[in-house]
Amino acid sequence: MRPTTLRGRSCAPRRLATALAFVCLASVALSSLADADEPAADAAPAPQLRTLRFDGASAASRGELAAQLTTPVPPPWWQPWVLDPPFRELTVESDAERLERFYRTLGYFETSVEPILHWRDDGEQADLVFAIDEGEPVRLARRGIELPAAVLALQPREHWLDGLPLAVGDVFSLDRYEAAKKELLARLADAGHPLARIEGGADVDVRTLEAQLTWRVEPGPVVRFGSVRVEGLERTDEALVRREITLREGDVYSLGALRETRTGIQELRIFRSVVVRPLPEEAHDGADGDVVWPVELLASERPPRSVRVGGGWGTDDRLRGQLAYLHRNWLGGARHLDARLRFSRLERSFSFGVEQPHWGARRQTLRFESRLGRDLTPAFDAERLVSAVRVARRFGTDWSAQAGYEFSWSSISDADSTTAWLLDDPERRVFLSGLRVGLRRSTVEDPLDARRGSTIDLSVAPFLSALGSDVSFVSTQLHARAFQPVGPTVLAARVRLGSLQPLLGSSTDEIPLPQRFYAGGGSSVRGFSFWRLGPREADGRAVGGASVFEGSLELRFPIRDPVGGVVFVDAGQLDLTPWRWKPADLTVSLGAGLRVGTPLGPIRLDLALPLNAPKEAGTTFFHFSIGQAF
Repeated sequence: MRPTTLRGRSCAPRRLATALAFVCLASVALSSLADADEPAADAAPAPQLRTLRFDGASAASRGELAAQLTTPVPPPWWQPWVLDPPFRELTVESDAERLERFYRTLGYFETSVEPILHWRDDGEQADLVFAIDEGEPVRLARRGIELPAAVLALQPREHWLDGLPLAVGDVFSLDRYEAAKKELLARLADAGHPLARIEGGADVDVRTLEAQLTWRVEPGPVVRFGSVRVEGLERTDEALVRREITLREGDVYSLGALRETRTGIQELRIFRSVVVRPLPEEAHDGADGDVVWPVELLASERPPRSVRVGGGWGTDDRLRGQLAYLHRNWLGGARHLDARLRFSRLERSFSFGVEQPHWGARRQTLRFESRLGRDLTPAFDAERLVSAVRVARRFGTDWSAQAGYEFSWSSISDADSTTAWLLDDPERRVFLSGLRVGLRRSTVEDPLDARRGSTIDLSVAPFLSALGSDVSFVSTQLHARAFQPVGPTVLAARVRLGSLQPLLGSSTDEIPLPQRFYAGGGSSVRGFSFWRLGPREADGRAVGGASVFEGSLELRFPIRDPVGGVVFVDAGQLDLTPWRWKPADLTVSLGAGLRVGTPLGPIRLDLALPLNAPKEAGTTFFHFSIGQAF
């Protein structure tokens, strides 16, 4: 290959006239290329760009740099079927200038970018390298922010300035500058000053690589909420909506109050959309010279009743169907009633539930639910009645807790012979009665296809003979998931831990089969059939354990919209003894899969290979379903 240096330049800033002239010439050239006639059939093929590199870049990612280019970026290695883009050498020079301008927004005013083009021997394929000398960044040397006495009378100086995205010593980037201004204005708005202004700016000295920030805050008048006008209601009682409104006429303006009101009304689940907005265009003077902004609440109602018929197919439960009826405002009060019939290879059941929002307090819900059905699992068959009543409470935006009472009756039959050998009388009728408390934290926005955030669920359920239970034990479970985007890909991880601890003279073997832990399948350890990852003593039989560990690590990456791919590793372990998790007993499987995005969630196809499966285990290499594995 023969390297060609397209240009040489110093670190000194270009003159504005030269830059404008170059942009004009480039625009004319690009316009001419866009309007050119189609090449003749016998014309030589257009050159192609095979690889693109950014050497010396540390302050910005490859994705951020590639987004600045007009030169088409070659497809990644995992898309070999995508053709390399046509290459026009004319765009390379202007792209280098774009990268330098982008670096200046990051606070790197001395960056120089040198494009180096390597033509391959055939003269029709090229490799492009942008050699980047980032230089030293400009840092904030002084942050002078003048706060008037009216603002300091509300909160001390530390309240307004601590934690702003731009502090002394930070790299002075445009994003941080704008984020700091936005955050300070938001704090002022949340304290009743939505009309506040910030005057002044920043001086950047590229010779000393220092920036001086000088701001003066003009708080403007105090703004208070006026009357709240509710619009859009046809079937819903307005009193039901006003019950969720936390802001009151005369209160100091607060962004948090607007958000809290909107969230509370949305959680009623009887509206398609809810908009809560102040009306500064209808402002009027209030007492003591304050400004009053009325508030408009616009709600779009959902139909109160709906009937849904659904079906699907998955490798775990095969053909499945569901008929559901939902009433969103049963007997008024935003009370929800839902009833469902389900049919699949694993279950045939009827369930219903009633949920009362705003029970005793805002953001507190009372729910009763019951299920009657027949479970047809690889480990047992069972006729079961399960009922529960619980109270759930949300705390802030991320936390929720619940507590309640539940009972179940089970008639178990057709247990595996290995189960009968390992456990004490597994085929019997069992009544359980106990309490259940749970704590949840979730920052995931899209539970069907999460890209960012985490979820932690902790559940503790003691079943006690004092409450009428045939067996006394406590079930403890922890589920955790985390999602982190890395450019266009997503790194996803999950952990499941569980233990069943017998109490008050009961033994581990007496814990009934439906309450025991099972592993294996499309949403578990994917190198195994559904529930076929049993304890080591079971040699691949579907025998429930008294403790369980599962973990998965998955890399999700785009292929070509709407198709994506994954590679994953799963590990799991069941044990007949409570609180026993042995790394040496972990069973591991590796795999890869495809995801096809749909409005209902991604269609999932996974192929998995178990690495150290028991001889008799029902291993599988294929899983198909809707929704991510976790």
